[in-house]
Amino acid sequence: MLELIEPLPLLIDKDPAERTTFKISHMEVFRMDCKLAENNPIRNIDSYNCGLLKIAGQGAAGFAEYVIPDTKLNHDLVRWASVFKKLKGLSIAEALRYVQDKEEAWGPTRQEAAIAALTDLSMSLIDPLHQPETSVRSLEWSALIERSQSYYSF
Repeated sequence: MLELIEPLPLLIDKDPAERTTFKISHMEVFRMDCKLAENNPIRNIDSYNCGLLKIAGQGAAGFAEYVIPDTKLNHDLVRWASVFKKLKGLSIAEALRYVQDKEEAWGPTRQEAAIAALTDLSMSLIDPLHQPETSVRSLEWSALIERSQSYYSF
């Protein structure tokens, strides 16, 4: 759906031991109008929320898009995204292990978004020039904020 362009420091020069001590330092969630998503398979987009989860630390970031039914519970972005707070301070491997057991508590959408963002983050650490494969168009961070219906950073 979206391709993000965000300046990342080159991690190639970093010591491999430093990459293994990577810790998640922050996350961001953007909720956007589903009409902004190109190639959207959803027919009745008015009854869905679309968004983007960003998991980052040490100059690298991983992204995952999500689509959820528009319910009263899902309208509260802070409440919906607060489950991801437990990932802060974890390594990617620790976070993946934690997320693996959360489908029942979190639901499949949050679990899949977390796994996809962590996988993308891992790819960004291995290859700093990595771009998300599902990208269709480019957006800078400021454009994401501009187009977001709501935003949560933690």
